[in-house]
Amino acid sequence: MKGLPTQAQKRQRGFSIIEIIIAILLVAVAIIGLATMTSTNTQTSDFSKTMTSATTLARDKIEELKGKSYAGLTGGADTSGIYARSWSLEYAPSPHDYKIITVTVNWTWQGKPSTVELKTIRTRD
Repeated sequence: MKGLPTQAQKRQRGFSIIEIIIAILLVAVAIIGLATMTSTNTQTSDFSKTMTSATTLARDKIEELKGKSYAGLTGGADTSGIYARSWSLEYAPSPHDYKIITVTVNWTWQGKPSTVELKTIRTRD
């Protein structure tokens, strides 16, 4: 026959309310940390997508301008969605015979202005 459990054995069965509260708090802190990290990663990913799109718009315009005749190169501007793209030409000083093409893409991201600028050189045909 088994004896009745002693007072010390009764206290050892299960978790105390303080242990449960501490465990819940630790889990809550971990979940809040993960949620914050996920939100930051999403915002960073979205900004990276807009930066890639802006860079692609600038590259496309540079390739288009490099394909034109030297004499036909002119500055200008256009818009595409949230992006404002402009391009300008700078003539090299004599005796050099080339133009510096600068393409700038501007947009606003979460209330802050952002810019991508690419430059290339176009020589005479």
